[in-house]
Amino acid sequence: MTSLNEKGQSLTSWRESLIKKEISVQELCQFYLDQIKKKNQKLNVYLATNEKILDQAKKIDRQINQEPKIFEKKPLLGLPIAVKDNFCTINLPTTASSEVLKEYHPPYESTVTKKLKEAGALILGKTNMDAWAHGSSTET
Repeated sequence: MTSLNEKGQSLTSWRESLIKKEISVQELCQFYLDQIKKKNQKLNVYLATNEKILDQAKKIDRQINQEPKIFEKKPLLGLPIAVKDNFCTINLPTTASSEVLKEYHPPYESTVTKKLKEAGALILGKTNMDAWAHGSSTET
């Protein structure tokens, strides 16, 4: 069984582990949620996480069990991916790391996240950035 604590795992290696059923999508997502919970207060990487990701992962695990060749159609199936907070996402706030957009929930999905989801990726959360993507640092 693949150790979820191995450093240096890539999307490719996680994908192989999912295909071989060495890990489940739920286990992979829970691993990342646990890491975020443990480290985010200090690192301030994530502005928001997808609260529905474990339910989404459970559905994908069922799909994989019913249709093992589904990975051929969806190359990113079950892989949790973080996106910068300047990509609009339905069901997650999109603030561009600014106070002005603090409560903004877009009515549409960005092309980037739409394509990721179509390929089977799960949006894990939104990552921090310099406000409005102006500048080079998230330091205050």
